[in-house]
Amino acid sequence: MADRYSETERLGVNAVESIFLKTFKWIFREQPIIDMGIDAHIETVDSKGPTGKLIGVQIKTGPSHFYETDDFYTFYLDNTHYNYWINHSLPVLLIGHLPDSETTFWQYIDKSTVEETKKGWKVGIPKTNLLNQTKTKFRILEILSSKSIDEKINKLFFDKELMKFIENGDKINIYTEEWHNKSLGRGQFSVILIKDGKEEVVREWKHFYNLKLQDHIAKLFPWADFENDKEFYAENFEDSVYMIYSKDWLHTFKIYPYKVVSGEAGLYRLNLKLNKTGKAFLALEEYLEEL
Repeated sequence: MADRYSETERLGVNAVESIFLKTFKWIFREQPIIDMGIDAHIETVDSKGPTGKLIGVQIKTGPSHFYETDDFYTFYLDNTHYNYWINHSLPVLLIGHLPDSETTFWQYIDKSTVEETKKGWKVGIPKTNLLNQTKTKFRILEILSSKSIDEKINKLFFDKELMKFIENGDKINIYTEEWHNKSLGRGQFSVILIKDGKEEVVREWKHFYNLKLQDHIAKLFPWADFENDKEFYAENFEDSVYMIYSKDWLHTFKIYPYKVVSGEAGLYRLNLKLNKTGKAFLALEEYLEEL
């Protein structure tokens, strides 16, 4: 049993437990049985009490577990751990803790955050992904929602009128921003309905995200394909874009901004089109209405 005790690892477990208990006010349940990849289960708590929604966490303590660069901590894992985490019944967070600086950072483990290497796999964790932040709590809640089939179905029903708008031959644009020099993506999102040449903003919010912009949009609108709005870009494209993209490289990208503000924020205007998921959902929804 003595081999199982590590003072350094206990510092990490205690720090992570403290954050979930004090900052998030969630339930932390350490897993005392030897486990190859899960150190604790976290249960979220809302105004009504414990929710029954769980997330698994693996805690790594000390700089020896990570390769550090200016913006990232990188964790390397083998095929066994990769398959265990990716196929786990719970969503899994990798959490790192550095006792000397009292820094605790995290990353969600899925196929978009784990990259294959010649010898195995690696996970890049932006240094801005600090666990003890209010926005982290909301991000984890988003992860839990996205893992739920019911939530995914509910999202399709929530977006049903948008899908029908496109099906009827009208147009939907997404306006968004991307801060190119920030390791944590952020920006405004607006859903714009276009009918008979008139525009109407029907949804608008600010968002933080860890994925690449186009991956994030695909997650927000799983029922749609998207591309630059060619008509809008023909009238509004500015040379400021060449501050980020060279002319030779520009058209190799699926999407790119029509304007860059102060060399920092790229502005995008994207056109949504129904994909297979959207068309299948509308066909199913029509069938259900006939019952």
